[in-house]
Amino acid sequence: MGKKSIAASPLLKSPGDAAANSIPMAFSPTLRAVLKDMKELLTRELLKILLQKRLIDENQGRFDLHNQVTTEQCGGKRET
Repeated sequence: MGKKSIAASPLLKSPGDAAANSIPMAFSPTLRAVLKDMKELLTRELLKILLQKRLIDENQGRFDLHNQVTTEQCGGKRET
C-alpha cells in the first residue's frame, strides 16, 4: 500500500475549511481583522509550544539512553 497523506486523514480538518476559518460577517471589518490576527498568533504560538515539547521529549530520551549506557558500563553502580 502507498503512503497516506496527513491531509487525507479523516480526523484532521483542512486548513482551508471554510467553517473552521470563517469569522462572522456580523463583526466590523476592523474587529474581523483583529480576530484573524489573534487566530494566526495563537496558532503560531501553539505550534511553537508543541515543537518545543517535542524537542524536549527527544532530548530527554537521549539523556535517558546515555544514563542507561553509563550505568551499564559502571556495573550498575553510579556515582552521585
